[in-house]
Amino acid sequence: MKWLLYFSTATIILLTGYWLGANKQITPKDFTQQHNVNTEKTETTPAHQKTRSTPPLPEAVRIEKESSPLNTQKNKPFDVTSVFLKHLERQDYTAATRLFIDSLNNALSDSPTLKSLYIAHIQQLLNQPQKNNERISNAIQTYLGDFYDDTEMLLLLAKQYAYSNDFYGMLNTLQLSKSYAYTNEQQRVVTTAHNEFIHYTDTLLSEKEQWEKLISIYQHSKNTGLLREQDILRLVELHMKQDETFIALDYADKLKDKQQWQEALAALLPQNKLPQAKTTETEPSENQEEPSIDLQKVADQFIITTLLSGNETKLLIDTGASITTVSKKYFESIKRRSRFTYQKKQNFLTANGETTGEIYTADTFQIGQYLLTDIEIAVIDFPTSQHSSGLLGMNVLRNFKFEIDQINATLTLKKASP
Repeated sequence: MKWLLYFSTATIILLTGYWLGANKQITPKDFTQQHNVNTEKTETTPAHQKTRSTPPLPEAVRIEKESSPLNTQKNKPFDVTSVFLKHLERQDYTAATRLFIDSLNNALSDSPTLKSLYIAHIQQLLNQPQKNNERISNAIQTYLGDFYDDTEMLLLLAKQYAYSNDFYGMLNTLQLSKSYAYTNEQQRVVTTAHNEFIHYTDTLLSEKEQWEKLISIYQHSKNTGLLREQDILRLVELHMKQDETFIALDYADKLKDKQQWQEALAALLPQNKLPQAKTTETEPSENQEEPSIDLQKVADQFIITTLLSGNETKLLIDTGASITTVSKKYFESIKRRSRFTYQKKQNFLTANGETTGEIYTADTFQIGQYLLTDIEIAVIDFPTSQHSSGLLGMNVLRNFKFEIDQINATLTLKKASP
């Protein structure tokens, strides 16, 4: 009868376990484990019916619970333009740009309209540039973050700089616009915008008689490659206003072969206002064809040794510099034993931005066997080089016909005809 007792006990345990198992609540952990096991064993859901886990869209993009701006809801077409305008009104330029990108990716016919609306929105803000300055910046910079080479948007940025009196920012942006102007039409638009901005700047600064700053703007504009011949003529006029005859002559020299500007140049530079540097020279010997000067070549640049008011001075030849320049540190080291006459302070545009320097007249300046007198030099606070103390500019070189032999590192000078 013992085996009957064991059988009854086992039966009771099995029935109890079955009852407990049937009434047990499965915990989330148990469900997860079970789901993972079942997944490993079989997969019955078709791939196209799987639900993908995607992060929620920003609240501003999720309009009327749309999962994508370009989806439809209840068979009703999504009005892309209306939503785009709402983004602009809310100043949500990130969402507006994203919607524009989506329209491009889906080749929607609305794409050109959206860009036109974006540009028109910024132009409207530019009617009050001071009040809307931050908003304009956000709109432009957000768009350029995805379309950095968009010429139209870069020109709007240049206009914002102009209205904020940040003229160097304006010119730098115009230069960038020019580099991204891939078509003739884009180049024409950039050139037209440059001319309009220069006219605006000239008018504004002329009213305030800020001649030095205006000169600096034109000189900086020259670096954009957009300077016109009439702008060069304007530089001649501005330098004459500042009694900077040598510099004015440098720019006038660029127009000497342009017949249409000769009458205007004659009015700006009458003969009694064209001082020539006094020169004395040692005639070359009969066996010497032309005097030449040995240069020191440093990379692709050439250093020449001159005598500045009797002081041996090494200068970097720079045909792009309108005036010969030395560093303030070097000038301080030689001025006590030299004869320099102070003229005035002047603003200069350097590679590091705008700076203020001083103009002096040196009693003598010797280059090779030629001796020049009363030569203007600029003194600017910039780091000195181990190879040179400044720049040899065109106010000296314009007195000569010169040629640099890059192979032999020599400079040949011939006195220019009066």
